[in-house]
Amino acid sequence: MWLESLKVGDAVIVNGRMWNYGKHLTTIERTTPTQIIVQSGRYRKSDGYGIGDTGGSLNEATPSEIDHIERKQLAEHIITALSERSRLDGTPVIASLPKETLENILRMTQPTFA
Repeated sequence: MWLESLKVGDAVIVNGRMWNYGKHLTTIERTTPTQIIVQSGRYRKSDGYGIGDTGGSLNEATPSEIDHIERKQLAEHIITALSERSRLDGTPVIASLPKETLENILRMTQPTFA
C-alpha cells in the first residue's frame, strides 16, 4: 500500500473530518512503524485514518489533486484580496488598479459557454 512507502518530506493530502474542512496539502514530518505524522496530526499507516482527535484521513498527492488544491487556494487568496477595503474611505482596494487591468480581470472571470 502507498502509505507504507511514505517517508519524511513526501507530500500527502489531508482530508478534513467533515465536508467543510476540505483538503489541504502537507508534507510528512515523521514516521513510526505504525504512524505517519504531519503538522495537523497523526495518521495510521495501515489505512490513513486519523488517530484520536486528529480525525480525517490521508490521500495520495497525485499531480491532478495537487493542481486542484493549489488552484483552489489561489482563488481563495484572490477573492480575499479583491474584497479588502481601504482603511481610509472604505473604497475597495481593487479600485486603485488601472481601468484596463480591471477590464482584463472582468474578461478573464466571465463564464464562457461553448
